[in-house]
Amino acid sequence: MLIHEKIRDEVIERLKPALSSQVKRFYSGRILGLNPSEQCPAISVYLEDISLDQTCLCDSELNATLNIAIYLKPHSGEDELDNIAELIRNTIYNSELKSVLNISLKSYDYNYDEEQAAWISSVLQFAINYDE
Repeated sequence: MLIHEKIRDEVIERLKPALSSQVKRFYSGRILGLNPSEQCPAISVYLEDISLDQTCLCDSELNATLNIAIYLKPHSGEDELDNIAELIRNTIYNSELKSVLNISLKSYDYNYDEEQAAWISSVLQFAINYDE
């Protein structure tokens, strides 16, 4: 659905100026096969758990989880993840996203490359509502 690309692109557009000194790459969608030496630090913006609420016979509203994942090299540590996450949260809350009706922070988690210790990440998850 084109609305999902529009949401991802709009979020990236808002984040780039705020994070330009900390993050080099922004991805619309999940990162598969991450190459930390070439791609980190990076931000990935993707949607999941998308559902439809029928508001009336001819109109509907969508609900989803907007994920904003931060990927860093492992020597960076959780403090740096937290600092970038705070910038992301503030940027999202202080921006007017035209393609989103409502947005609220749902969770924040850390992830680690447990096999090769090549990267660390954290994911901010926002509950969003939007029209088709």
